[in-house]
Amino acid sequence: MLQVSSKNIGDLTYDVGFKFFFKDPRLKFYVASIISDMLNMDYLHVYDNMRYLDVEFINNLSTLIRSDVVIEIDDIILIFEMNRLYYDYLNELKIRYANHIYGKMFYINEDKEYEYNGKKIILVMINAFKRKNNTEAISKYNVVNKKGKKFTKYLEALEINLERVKENWYNKVTISKHERRLLYLLMTRKSKKEIQKFVEGDEVLMEAEKNRIDLENGKIYLDYDVELENGIMIDGIRKEGRAEGRVETNLENAKKMKENGIDIPLISKITGLSKNKIM
Repeated sequence: MLQVSSKNIGDLTYDVGFKFFFKDPRLKFYVASIISDMLNMDYLHVYDNMRYLDVEFINNLSTLIRSDVVIEIDDIILIFEMNRLYYDYLNELKIRYANHIYGKMFYINEDKEYEYNGKKIILVMINAFKRKNNTEAISKYNVVNKKGKKFTKYLEALEINLERVKENWYNKVTISKHERRLLYLLMTRKSKKEIQKFVEGDEVLMEAEKNRIDLENGKIYLDYDVELENGIMIDGIRKEGRAEGRVETNLENAKKMKENGIDIPLISKITGLSKNKIM
């Protein structure tokens, strides 16, 4: 068991806090509420049947970026990604990971032919940065190939722009219960007084906030073997904190990709940097 201590651990736009909220059994009620609203499913059904798959996929993944959280419910697989900062080719890398999981869904049938198992994969990108070219709070789109054609009916992406939801909230534009519970992730950057005011009246958020405070105060220990291996997440907190508020260079992007296990040849192709610079 490994304890992570940082003044930023209560900020749920960081990897450590986000993964704790979406993976720890104590917060299952919060995640189930997000998924049930997102998929228009019965809450109790989601709570009783949701299953985590990310460890399995991460262990089989050697060349692409690791996912934050992967959850299966019935015939749907949800890939949750918290993106605190924007960097070049962000969407491309996330979609590559979704494609990787899509490829894992094929099996060899009795006729010794590859057949798809029918699972629908939804890549959920939760953005904590301002998206200049997207005015929508929540956008859904299909993954397309180079010719602009739909790649497959089994793969789609959902983009949630928390900064846009926050603007609507502060401008007193009515937001849904679902949007408010998602916005909570971003609001954890605010003062304790402001957070308490935000969660007031929502039982799910009030209970979630109690757990977040315990996490922030060191009363909860994190025990994720995969996410904390080699100190990746601890280093990530410090690096993201220093990087906030400034534009990331290609070299910084390459460093992040390398830390996330992406092969150097692929990093070189995406960033345009030489292999020697990346190493």
